[in-house]
Amino acid sequence: PHPRYDAWALHSLIHVYEHQGRASEGQSLLRQERDWWEALPDLAASVHFGTHLARFFIERGNYKAALRTIDTAVCQPIDGEGARAELGLVPKDINDDDADISGSGQGSEVRVPAGAERVLNAPTPDALSDASACLWRLELSGVSGSFR
Repeated sequence: PHPRYDAWALHSLIHVYEHQGRASEGQSLLRQERDWWEALPDLAASVHFGTHLARFFIERGNYKAALRTIDTAVCQPIDGEGARAELGLVPKDINDDDADISGSGQGSEVRVPAGAERVLNAPTPDALSDASACLWRLELSGVSGSFR
């Protein structure tokens, strides 16, 4: 089957390209399939594919494209712009008086400690790890990834 229908297959193929030094092919494949992997329901998986694409750009010396990819495919989705809420992973308006996250159907008020929304919308640890590793690779290449 085509890797498009299997995230693990695409991921495995990308690693083959990386380990064989075939950055051009890996970059082409990820660019071709970008709409698909960015729409994956697992935010960490889509961010991880974004870091692979950025790493291919870094490997080929295209630092502007790497930074642009980090901004659009890595940092933007995990930057708390409601990405996790938009994916249905947390209630969109946790402080809504009519919200019912208990499943009771009673419409009871939700009491949430101050600042809890930020925790609920926080990026997953693996997404943060991927993003920081990508920025570190840029730094090692002499390119500042600060302010991201």
